[in-house]
Amino acid sequence: MHMVDRQTGFLAAFDHILNRYAARAADKLNLVATLVAWGTNMGLGRMGTISDINFSALCNFIRLETLEAANDIVVNALAQLPVFPHYDIDDALHSSSDGPKFG
Repeated sequence: MHMVDRQTGFLAAFDHILNRYAARAADKLNLVATLVAWGTNMGLGRMGTISDINFSALCNFIRLETLEAANDIVVNALAQLPVFPHYDIDDALHSSSDGPKFG
Protein backbone atom coordinates (compact mmCIF):
# COMPACT_ATOMS: atom_id res chain seq x y z
CA MET A 1 0.00 0.00 0.00
CA HIS A 2 2.91 2.34 0.61
CA MET A 3 4.12 1.82 -2.97
CA VAL A 4 0.61 2.50 -4.31
CA ASP A 5 0.42 5.64 -2.19
CA ARG A 6 3.79 6.83 -3.53
CA GLN A 7 2.46 6.39 -7.07
CA THR A 8 -1.06 7.75 -6.55
CA GLY A 9 -1.27 9.63 -3.25
CA PHE A 10 -4.49 7.78 -2.37
CA LEU A 11 -3.91 8.00 1.39
CA ALA A 12 -4.41 11.77 1.17
CA ALA A 13 -8.10 11.06 0.47
CA PHE A 14 -8.53 10.05 4.12
CA ASP A 15 -9.21 13.44 5.63
CA HIS A 16 -10.59 14.16 9.07
CA ILE A 17 -14.37 14.17 9.36
CA LEU A 18 -14.21 17.75 10.70
CA ASN A 19 -11.85 18.84 7.87
CA ARG A 20 -10.51 22.28 8.79
CA TYR A 21 -11.05 21.76 12.51
CA ALA A 22 -8.84 18.69 12.66
CA ALA A 23 -5.68 19.06 14.68
CA ARG A 24 -3.55 17.00 12.28
CA ALA A 25 -3.64 14.56 9.40
CA ALA A 26 -3.84 10.80 9.88
CA ASP A 27 -0.59 8.89 10.23
CA LYS A 28 -0.02 6.84 7.05
CA LEU A 29 1.21 3.81 8.98
CA ASN A 30 -1.99 3.79 11.03
CA LEU A 31 -4.14 4.21 7.92
CA VAL A 32 -2.46 1.29 6.16
CA ALA A 33 -2.75 -0.92 9.25
CA THR A 34 -6.44 -0.06 9.57
CA LEU A 35 -7.13 -0.76 5.89
CA VAL A 36 -5.33 -4.11 6.17
CA ALA A 37 -7.23 -4.97 9.35
CA TRP A 38 -10.59 -4.26 7.74
CA GLY A 39 -9.64 -5.62 4.31
CA THR A 40 -8.60 -8.99 5.76
CA ASN A 41 -11.49 -9.20 8.26
CA MET A 42 -8.93 -9.16 11.07
CA GLY A 43 -10.62 -6.19 12.69
CA LEU A 44 -9.16 -3.30 14.62
CA GLY A 45 -9.23 -5.12 17.95
CA ARG A 46 -7.10 -8.01 16.71
CA MET A 47 -4.74 -5.68 14.82
CA GLY A 48 -4.35 -3.61 17.98
CA THR A 49 -3.41 -6.65 20.05
CA ILE A 50 -0.73 -7.86 17.63
CA SER A 51 0.81 -4.43 17.04
CA ASP A 52 1.66 -1.30 18.95
CA ILE A 53 -0.54 0.95 16.80
CA ASN A 54 -3.25 3.03 18.46
CA PHE A 55 -6.42 3.09 16.38
CA SER A 56 -8.51 5.36 18.60
CA ALA A 57 -8.41 8.38 16.28
CA LEU A 58 -8.89 6.54 12.99
CA CYS A 59 -12.66 6.38 13.13
CA ASN A 60 -12.52 10.06 12.14
CA PHE A 61 -10.60 9.34 8.92
CA ILE A 62 -11.89 6.09 7.42
CA ARG A 63 -15.53 6.32 6.40
CA LEU A 64 -17.53 5.64 3.24
CA GLU A 65 -16.78 9.00 1.63
CA THR A 66 -13.03 8.75 2.11
CA LEU A 67 -12.94 5.09 1.06
CA GLU A 68 -14.77 5.94 -2.16
CA ALA A 69 -12.43 8.86 -2.87
CA ALA A 70 -9.33 6.74 -2.24
CA ASN A 71 -10.73 3.93 -4.40
CA ASP A 72 -11.40 6.38 -7.25
CA ILE A 73 -7.80 7.59 -7.10
CA VAL A 74 -6.43 4.03 -7.32
CA VAL A 75 -8.85 2.92 -10.06
CA ASN A 76 -8.13 6.00 -12.16
CA ALA A 77 -4.40 5.34 -11.82
CA LEU A 78 -4.93 1.73 -12.91
CA ALA A 79 -6.83 2.92 -15.97
CA GLN A 80 -3.73 4.87 -17.03
CA LEU A 81 -1.46 1.79 -17.02
CA PRO A 82 -0.35 0.53 -20.45
CA VAL A 83 -1.76 -2.96 -19.76
CA PHE A 84 -5.28 -1.65 -19.09
CA PRO A 85 -6.55 -1.78 -22.73
CA HIS A 86 -5.54 -5.45 -22.98
CA TYR A 87 -8.53 -6.37 -20.81
CA ASP A 88 -10.90 -5.20 -23.56
CA ILE A 89 -12.78 -8.08 -25.19
CA ASP A 90 -14.46 -7.36 -28.53
CA ASP A 91 -14.11 -3.61 -27.96
CA ALA A 92 -15.93 -3.86 -24.59
CA LEU A 93 -14.17 -2.79 -21.43
CA HIS A 94 -13.80 -5.63 -18.90
CA SER A 95 -12.13 -6.21 -15.59
CA SER A 96 -11.06 -9.34 -13.82
CA SER A 97 -11.91 -10.37 -10.30
CA ASP A 98 -10.30 -13.65 -9.20
CA GLY A 99 -10.49 -15.03 -12.73
CA PRO A 100 -14.00 -14.35 -14.07
CA LYS A 101 -14.40 -11.48 -16.52
CA PHE A 102 -16.99 -8.77 -15.84
CA GLY A 103 -18.24 -6.26 -18.37
